[in-house]
Amino acid sequence: MDGPMAGRWRIAARFLAFSLLVPVMAAASPARAADPSLRPVPITTPAGELGALLAPVPVIITDAANPHGVMRLDNISTLAERFTISVDDYLLDAEGRASPAPPDYAFGSAAWYRFTPTTFTLPPGTSRDVTFTVDVPPGAPAGDHLAAVSVTVEAAEPGATGDVRSVLVLENRLQHRIPGARPEAPQLTLAADPSTGAVDFTGRIVNDGNTVLAYQTDPRATIELRSTVPWAGSDPERTLVLASFYVGPAAERVVRHTWTDPPLIGFYRATLVLPGTGSVPTSSADTEFVVVNWPVLAVLGAVLAAVGLVVLTRRRRARA
Repeated sequence: MDGPMAGRWRIAARFLAFSLLVPVMAAASPARAADPSLRPVPITTPAGELGALLAPVPVIITDAANPHGVMRLDNISTLAERFTISVDDYLLDAEGRASPAPPDYAFGSAAWYRFTPTTFTLPPGTSRDVTFTVDVPPGAPAGDHLAAVSVTVEAAEPGATGDVRSVLVLENRLQHRIPGARPEAPQLTLAADPSTGAVDFTGRIVNDGNTVLAYQTDPRATIELRSTVPWAGSDPERTLVLASFYVGPAAERVVRHTWTDPPLIGFYRATLVLPGTGSVPTSSADTEFVVVNWPVLAVLGAVLAAVGLVVLTRRRRARA
């Protein structure tokens, strides 16, 4: 079997082999099995073959007692690959979009990290441990300092494998805590807009402390919905689970969620609930709203009016 169909079968066979190979390799490696901070990340090489990069979980946390760390990078593809590591300061705006931090950003830390090595080539089926050290300058303010480490993977000989050079850019958050951290409960507000038939929620979280407030693992941040009619119970009628997010020190974040299938008519109280993190207690904010799905009600009204007209017309004809 030749031609495009044969190529598709070869890619499918490689995908199946890769999906079977990763669990076997993880089980066969005591170092990986013992280290929960490593996770497989699938990548595609320029030749269309499947490989994987074992990298740390999205957050690498250090402090004065633990200023060192190790990242293990694996190349289990059939091509030699070139790895490049870089660190940058960044900021998240209120909508969660990342941008480079200004030079005077108080909670940056990119210049503190020293990775060894920063550029290297891995032959197929080999691994390398990359060590790093955090060197905090005197007088750095207390709290959590953020940076982003990027691992770029390229074909070692791009000219031999096509025009595509970059096959993966993996970005993980670096977070270093300096003694004197001051976690604070966030200030919350919640608004609901039911004007479109669905209900659009907007929550604003303001972090006045100097530590990261993370809502990225269970229990997650939620919006609890309770009916406010007199005969309703006190338990939530519906719980909406928000996507993971975090709020940096001295920063704010807007989170959005849409309730896509509210009833035609209803009276509700929505509660944004942020679970406690460490010494920060659980916090919440409420808002009340009324659901009236006018578009659907208008359609139902038109249908009922049409049915009523038909029935009335038949009755008149029957009397005549």
